[in-house]
Amino acid sequence: MMGYYAISTTKMSDLVYSLKKLKLPNFLIIPVSVMFRFFYSIKEDYQKINEAMYMHGLTMKNFFKEPTKILEYKFVPLLMITSQTADNVAISAMTRGMRIEDKRSSISNARLKLQDYILIAFGIFIIILFIKVKLC
Repeated sequence: MMGYYAISTTKMSDLVYSLKKLKLPNFLIIPVSVMFRFFYSIKEDYQKINEAMYMHGLTMKNFFKEPTKILEYKFVPLLMITSQTADNVAISAMTRGMRIEDKRSSISNARLKLQDYILIAFGIFIIILFIKVKLC
């Protein structure tokens, strides 16, 4: 749930900027940003496939009547779109100038706020408490 919230509310430029501020190398930052863009694109494509199936009357209510049709009409287009999406995301990354050996500039100015520090401290407290309870 936290991962979904983080992905859905974080802009990609902020993510890349934050990873740069953590001094992570480009060979880690670039694949992570491409991966998140890829998953976002796949999620959108999956929703479009579900909408098209709904328009054709192939919903999960009909799954037990026609399971092969449902699986075929859902996953074959998804597999085909996945390969196209991978190419498009890679091309997009190259177009944006994401290369391992180059320095990148950013217009993002992400910073941790007081709320962030409070939540981090609370999370660490919960983890320590959980470990203490498990060891006793």
